[in-house]
Amino acid sequence: MLAICEVDVAIAGGSTSAVAAAVAAAEKGAKVFLAAPRLYLGEDLCATLRLKLKDGAAPQTCLAKKIFGGRRSVTPMRVKKILDQELVDAGVDFLFGCYATDVLRDAEG
Repeated sequence: MLAICEVDVAIAGGSTSAVAAAVAAAEKGAKVFLAAPRLYLGEDLCATLRLKLKDGAAPQTCLAKKIFGGRRSVTPMRVKKILDQELVDAGVDFLFGCYATDVLRDAEG
């Protein structure tokens, strides 16, 4: 069976939460791979058009602050660009349009 890569953490999903989890794991020293089912990252914001903060709301996480950058609304391209860059900067390997079907584990799990 062909393995794409050997990693400590495999993440199936391309949402902002998936990206945040991948970056956090990488920052702790794990080798991480993210498989995004869509052809872009951030489907939880972009595909649902949740690109505007509600009245009185403010970004709470570091990632949300980067995405909104003091703005009340953002474009899908901005979301996608920031999420891509976060993974690149953290050294996380990732693929788009990739449905995870199985995870191979070594004898140690």
